[in-house]
Amino acid sequence: MMKTINNNTKIYQKFWKTKSKVLSIPKIEGFDIPAYLPLEKRYNWDDVKKISIQAFERFDKIFGEIVTDMFEKKHIDAGARNGKTDFVYCNAWYRGKSAFILTGYSGLLSDIKTLSHELGHAIHKHLAAREQTFLNFEIPLVVEEIASFFGELLLIDYLLSNKNSTREKINILTNQLNQVGIVIFHMTARMWCEQNLYNATEKGEFLDGNTISKYWCDARDKIYRESVKWSDDMKLEWVNFSYYCSPYNRFLNYQYSFAQLFVYALYQNYKQEGRDFATKYKSLLSAGNSKTPEELAKIVNLDIIGPEIWNLGMRQYELFVSELDKLTNLN
Repeated sequence: MMKTINNNTKIYQKFWKTKSKVLSIPKIEGFDIPAYLPLEKRYNWDDVKKISIQAFERFDKIFGEIVTDMFEKKHIDAGARNGKTDFVYCNAWYRGKSAFILTGYSGLLSDIKTLSHELGHAIHKHLAAREQTFLNFEIPLVVEEIASFFGELLLIDYLLSNKNSTREKINILTNQLNQVGIVIFHMTARMWCEQNLYNATEKGEFLDGNTISKYWCDARDKIYRESVKWSDDMKLEWVNFSYYCSPYNRFLNYQYSFAQLFVYALYQNYKQEGRDFATKYKSLLSAGNSKTPEELAKIVNLDIIGPEIWNLGMRQYELFVSELDKLTNLN
């Protein structure tokens, strides 16, 4: 997987070239990586409800029913208020009718995307809790983000097929590629850095700020190569990622990078198979932790042993970049 990511750096470089022209940035700087295009359109809560339900319902009727139930039972806490945490999560329980979601809402498209992510978790837990026992319905960490990322893609697919404005499509694609690029590339760099830090600890190496910065830059530069120019203070970027280097969340980065590429490969199969794909995908989600990640992948005709699946995932990223190129007339 990691070798494949390095081999696909050119795809990421192509996106930065496209993005820099869209944003009128002469050269991509390290701090510009998460520079999202402004989204002018605002959505009221009725719009959010309609879009969310239809995005999942057009994929599968049961998915639409689960999402509808979440809204009708008011199990989505999205209102802004003093003292409310910024943390977003989905809580469910064994054989529960529907989960509870805590999220934020300010009327932006990004809020709908975050909600789609959490609704994906809710669907995953809903299906697993009905097919598995109390001992094996919990979702394994390494595959926990599959349904959530797939939920985001269902939303993107719905929005791109229902938008007539080129500007809106450019915003949707650019912001999607920004986020996914960070998950695939930046979080892989964090995982490499994390592994190096554990190895250094086992060798008794003292991890002061300069040493950690060295390990961070080594990992980061394996990913981005010459595509990004880093200012000197970006060597301390690792201080923002303490959550990902916690002993209670070891290699949390990996599960996100794994799931993002897995879902992009999965999406390719979905586009080829159409509605018939939904039955296999529901079987994957219903398995809980009763199967290994390799066995889960086989349900949807994917093989996680070898580079083919990761190349397939990167192919979807490349398709989105090419679509953005066409919309911005950069070819």
